[in-house]
Amino acid sequence: MKIYNYNLLYNNYKNNLLNKLRAFGDGDELSLWVANEDISISVLNLIDALEDINFFIEFEQISYFQIKKEFLIKKLELEGKLIFNDNKFSIEFVRSSDALQTTVQKVDKIKKTKKENEIKIDPDENKLIKDDYLLNLKKIQISKNISSIPKTLSSLIKINYSDDKCSLSLFVNPSNHHVVEGHFSAISKNETIEIFGKYFINQIINLPIDEAKDHLLIRIEYILRPIKTAEGKGIILKHTAGTIFKYFQEIINNLHQEYISKNNVKIGVNFYDYKIPEDWVQLSSDEKFTVLKKKIDFFNVEHCKECPLILVDITDSNRLFFSLEDKMLHRFNNRLFIKLERFLNDSLNLKFEVYYVNRKDENKLRTL
Repeated sequence: MKIYNYNLLYNNYKNNLLNKLRAFGDGDELSLWVANEDISISVLNLIDALEDINFFIEFEQISYFQIKKEFLIKKLELEGKLIFNDNKFSIEFVRSSDALQTTVQKVDKIKKTKKENEIKIDPDENKLIKDDYLLNLKKIQISKNISSIPKTLSSLIKINYSDDKCSLSLFVNPSNHHVVEGHFSAISKNETIEIFGKYFINQIINLPIDEAKDHLLIRIEYILRPIKTAEGKGIILKHTAGTIFKYFQEIINNLHQEYISKNNVKIGVNFYDYKIPEDWVQLSSDEKFTVLKKKIDFFNVEHCKECPLILVDITDSNRLFFSLEDKMLHRFNNRLFIKLERFLNDSLNLKFEVYYVNRKDENKLRTL
């Protein structure tokens, strides 16, 4: 059974920030770990990054007693069991034995050889994904996402994944590493995996393969996240929405490694950002205001009829600045803007950033 020294890992992580741009952990298994100054969140991220079935995490005494035990227990209740040892200043984590294990082929980054890695997927569809997430998923009209890259212009690299639950293949353009085409089929009679897989393919088209590995499942969780969950406090991790997110994360991890092996390439730092559609960029400022005003008026009726939000400026096509009445400022709640941002993103299929300004700052903003 592996034993991890948290304080040693944390110190190494901070030191590596000065020397590395990515993969701050000490090894491949920690490459997805994001440390945090809040030790409870940091430990949660560490457990999420590790794939061992059973392991210990040791702490220095001061660090150990800063951990919020109830927070971790609640966040990891679907993942497994936490055992706290106040005498040895350690935590033992045991992944749930109820989960169904699925064998996946994982390419070793150094030896370029395949080895078996087990992913836990709960056979109970209710635990694959939370009900409210599944409800939002079923509401989405999944249309075929057409690639913006002509397939005839390059020799595409095909990468495949298959197990007893699904089969998935991607075609990647080696000149820019973008996914050009994808196919998914469910092997087992599991409606949830079938719907999620089709949406996964829909969202991965036109993305760089490394962006899909790094952020696609995080983005899908955000899109499917219920409003009541978004209103909650603290950081929301994708695995808390159901084990299906971890399942598909492992799939894309393995496809990514297969692509690197076949293409014999080392992909650099991921600076990808979702582009604003050109047809929106080409609209004049007045045209953008007209489109947005209709959506904002509807939002105001639903959520802030007494103190409506007023759009005062648009910069960079997607940064929206709103004015708040003075009487609204003293009881301003950031959750309102979370709702607004999600509403506009979903309504117009654009990635907006929402900000607010005081009345006295409006003229100053206009001159920037």
